[in-house]
Amino acid sequence: MGKIKASKPFLRWFKLQEFACKDDPFSYREMEEGFIKRLDFAREIANCPFIIVKGHETKNRDNMYSSHPKGVAVNIKVKNRKQRYNIIESLLKARFNRIGLKKDGSEIHVDFDEDLSSDQFWMF
Repeated sequence: MGKIKASKPFLRWFKLQEFACKDDPFSYREMEEGFIKRLDFAREIANCPFIIVKGHETKNRDNMYSSHPKGVAVNIKVKNRKQRYNIIESLLKARFNRIGLKKDGSEIHVDFDEDLSSDQFWMF
């Protein structure tokens, strides 16, 4: 689908700036439009907020295999068990097939990285 075009609003539940990294407020332009549209659809299914805590990253010092710099990954803040269930269920319904859960349960990672194995669920 391609990278974001700033002059083309298409999201119902997010502002594009939510996907920018802290180092570059315009890095949301590097996000893949198809990924963002699918995430927007998952948010509609979940009927609960998706607070993006990590979107695009210009660099990832922690993991050289990260999908964040490719613009096909986000981490979503989770408040409680019910919200965690709703978010994961909605991501699966929206046909995401790579989902990670932070060990303390406070974040969900989701990506759509075609360079990595699909049908994966892990803890980080």
